[in-house]
Amino acid sequence: RASGLFTASLLSGSYSMGADGRGTMTLLATNTKGAELQTTYLLVMDSNRNVRFIENDTTGTHGSGVMKPVVGASLSPSNFSGNYAFQLTGQDYLGKPMVMTGVIRADGASVLSPGTVDVNEGGTYSAALALSGNFQVSSTNEKGIIYFTYNLPNQAQIQQTYTFYFVSPNDIYLMDADTVNVNPPRLGGELILQNPGQSFNDTSLNGSSVVTMSGLDTNASVIAGLLGGNSTNGTVNVTYDQNDSGTVTTG
Repeated sequence: RASGLFTASLLSGSYSMGADGRGTMTLLATNTKGAELQTTYLLVMDSNRNVRFIENDTTGTHGSGVMKPVVGASLSPSNFSGNYAFQLTGQDYLGKPMVMTGVIRADGASVLSPGTVDVNEGGTYSAALALSGNFQVSSTNEKGIIYFTYNLPNQAQIQQTYTFYFVSPNDIYLMDADTVNVNPPRLGGELILQNPGQSFNDTSLNGSSVVTMSGLDTNASVIAGLLGGNSTNGTVNVTYDQNDSGTVTTG
């Protein structure tokens, strides 16, 4: 699996966007050995110019994600500081679905202070595990490296390497970049800087939000759509498009 990692691959493509904020996109990725992968997607744009997308082809690969405009300060150690909540999703080395979610504190220099992480690996759930690590920032481009260290119950210590990019100091994208570990999980996700003055309660989901989800049962399945929350009666409604193993349904 480690042999599938390619850095500095070239990405090009085209897109079209309708007046209602929905559109399509085609991407062409060329790795350092010249191999190409072309994929097509359905898009939806929110009011902050974030673009959510789900794959819309039958090639056997089915993914989803989000693109955000890069804003704010440039990447530097001092701009990577504070408490960050995160979620990382993907598969373990056996191909089982795996997700990690938790919180970690960056010190603005190189250290990730001890935090906590919950892990679900193929249906085995482990809560409030200790998490620590450190990070490095490149001086030549807007990216860096994060090292996470944690222990799953009754297993040897795990250290994972992630490459990351700044959207802003408040929002960081990262993906697993292990080439040393024999059986590393392949995960990717997002770190979000927390506001200590903001509480999370029933009213936080009021109004309309853009939502995307991905999962795996017997087939890969991804959705993207709109979520409306109502704290008065504690309900949500979701209208979405779905790609279930190549079968696309809308509305």
